[in-house]
Amino acid sequence: MAEKSTKVLVHDDHAHLYRDLLEAVAGITFIVHDRYAGLAEAARAFEPEVVMNFRFAGNPYPREAFIDLPSLRWVHVSGSGSDHLAPWDRDRVTVTNCAGFQAEVMAEYAIGAILAHNFRFPEFIADRQARRWAEKHVRPARGGTMLMIGLGPIGQAIARLARGIGMRVSGLNRDGRPVEGIERVFPANALREAVSGADVVVLAIPLTEESRGWFDARAIAAMKLDALLINMARGNIVDEAALAVALSSNRLRGAVLDVFSSEPLDPASPLWSLDNAILTPHVSSVWEGWQRAAAEIFVDNLGRYRAGEPLSNIVD
Repeated sequence: MAEKSTKVLVHDDHAHLYRDLLEAVAGITFIVHDRYAGLAEAARAFEPEVVMNFRFAGNPYPREAFIDLPSLRWVHVSGSGSDHLAPWDRDRVTVTNCAGFQAEVMAEYAIGAILAHNFRFPEFIADRQARRWAEKHVRPARGGTMLMIGLGPIGQAIARLARGIGMRVSGLNRDGRPVEGIERVFPANALREAVSGADVVVLAIPLTEESRGWFDARAIAAMKLDALLINMARGNIVDEAALAVALSSNRLRGAVLDVFSSEPLDPASPLWSLDNAILTPHVSSVWEGWQRAAAEIFVDNLGRYRAGEPLSNIVD
């Protein structure tokens, strides 16, 4: 008897970049849906066992289109964050992601953000536009202290590069357990103590019910007066209103924000008008060819799934 084909629904608007990888996998039948509209209808008609999932920019993700389908057993996320799928029935559905594959690129983004602020590039760009010659003191990164909030693959990659340019790195994770290469690790309940000694605070943690709104006005107020905040995690982790107030009053030296509570960022947001904030449109993990790299991880996991082997990168 022929082995049953595994039905795979690919929800991505860039599947043409890796379709050949899927076509080379034996024993699967797949369809591609490249929009939010019509996803529920397509999923109900196809009855997928597996969904390869990509969250598009904008609009709330339509998780309800497939997450409760009786046929569903596994969802793979093309990035690292899976908050857009929660909650799901963990006894019935396994969720995996690509956590770690973008770590080195995100580490470069973080270090670039630090150097851009330390060497005051935004100010010099403004001076050029105004044809203004204005000398300014710059700040070397060497000797400064970074607090890395989140010590998974991304956080550890950022920490390695930070140490490479002479920074001292402390960290924060859920329970304060030691991590190799990190001078001191704080538990999550010591957030204000942890931020108080850092020149740079970097966020690289998942959005969960516990972390939503966790980096609040009290945490921002506990930061050093000349500290820099870099958020590469999720916008909803940070109190954006409190951050905007701190930046506008020069309570903080600056911020580099790649994620926001609402994306695209509302044109009315006060963050747009802040000269000491660098805003990027959720691109710290985006590079030429990333979609194919993510698909290769999925295809490898698909082989494990078909063979009845444990999947890699299971979201806890």
